[in-house]
Amino acid sequence: MREKAKQSDLTGATVDLNNLMSKTVERGLNFFSSKTFLYLTLGWFALQGLYFAVFIKFGVPPDENYHLTYIKYFSEHFPTPFLPHQQGHDILLDAVHNPFFIYHYILSFPYKLVSGLDNAYIVIRLFNVGLGLASLVVLVKIADFIKINVLARNLSIFMLVNTLMFTFLFSAISYDNLFVFLSLASFLLLLRLIRKIDARDILLMLVVLLAGSLTKINFLPIAFIVCLIFSVKYVKSLPIVFKQFGKSFAVSKKLNYFLIVTIGLLSILFVQRYVFNLINYQDYAPSCPKVRTLQECRGSDLFRRDEIIFSANHPKAKKNIAQYSKNWVPLVEDRTFGVFAHKYLRASRLAVDWALVILLAGFYLLIVRWKKIDKNIKVLVYISLFYSGVLLIQSINLYHQTGRFGFAVHGRYLFCVLPIIYLVWNQLIIGALKRPSLKFSYLLITILIFFISAFPHFIKDSTADWYNNGKKAWINEK
Repeated sequence: MREKAKQSDLTGATVDLNNLMSKTVERGLNFFSSKTFLYLTLGWFALQGLYFAVFIKFGVPPDENYHLTYIKYFSEHFPTPFLPHQQGHDILLDAVHNPFFIYHYILSFPYKLVSGLDNAYIVIRLFNVGLGLASLVVLVKIADFIKINVLARNLSIFMLVNTLMFTFLFSAISYDNLFVFLSLASFLLLLRLIRKIDARDILLMLVVLLAGSLTKINFLPIAFIVCLIFSVKYVKSLPIVFKQFGKSFAVSKKLNYFLIVTIGLLSILFVQRYVFNLINYQDYAPSCPKVRTLQECRGSDLFRRDEIIFSANHPKAKKNIAQYSKNWVPLVEDRTFGVFAHKYLRASRLAVDWALVILLAGFYLLIVRWKKIDKNIKVLVYISLFYSGVLLIQSINLYHQTGRFGFAVHGRYLFCVLPIIYLVWNQLIIGALKRPSLKFSYLLITILIFFISAFPHFIKDSTADWYNNGKKAWINEK
């Protein structure tokens, strides 16, 4: 009798433990899939961004001095976007004809208001933090539009917010930030237009494409693939497109007229920078010596650097395409999960290795389940693979032109498609994990690794020369 009682007690204890674990897993999954967790993640991004924006020394983030100088230059000619000369701003190479200027022009408006402050650059940094939040909101809208599992959506946002270089960059002055926002916006608009033609979305797409083409050269392949996919979808049904455009125009008439005016203004800027450059210099983005004297161009540190790197005496490229491609992936990983600035600080190896596990598992599931994948997700995969391929080809070309492995290879160039990769890969992995306990374990492990390896890791390993006044007030110096 006593043995039966003991067995009964043991069985009851086991059942209670299993019930407790099941309830814990259920509550954990409910929390990670909740809006509360999403809002906490967005808040965590804002807090990190505020810290970086206020405390990181100016000029530490990549090319920040260049971008702020460009913003100052436009503020001096406020409010016109047309620049008459470049006196006193040789650091900018040729700013007068550079087609990638719209980020700097837009931010010259708030800079004009705060230029008298001692730390005016902090205000401009905070505008970039806001741009980062806007990019995350667009990513949420993309995920919801293509019906990504809320667990995969929230986890992907968390991973992005705790990808150190992503948050660090969006806390700095960089045209990459507008490039990422406009790229994600173009993906969302393309998906909406594939589902239904709407006048407002078509006009918004034109605004985004024009603005993106005036932001950064990396947007050009994004614009190409987006337009190609749209054309393939509707090339045989253009009359229907025009008919639906006309019907939907009146739904948001005032907004649509405003967008038409915006398109007109951006088109003028596009013609002034692209078309006039092609006519006058046979190049849409003419190099500095084509429009200025060599002596003037050499006033820029960037030009002098490039002049040496691209000289005829550069080292010979020793790696073939296959060898370079093999080494390119870890090179990009270095620049993505670390902070590549005036000095190098990489993330914990644990985060990098776990990200590699996710990447490989996602690729495997992408291949074996391709036929069952939603067509909208396939569109995003096409875009991501195309852009990544263009980036690799560009890197290979630079390697052969300079003989320098890793020149101009930065993880931040991938931030326009990395959020999509996070979304799709997590959707596949979480979908493959049938048991709730496995889903919960995957989420918990990923969240802990990415969190510990990002901002806390930066606080632990960053030294005093990353910070204003050369010191960290409440962190032990090394």
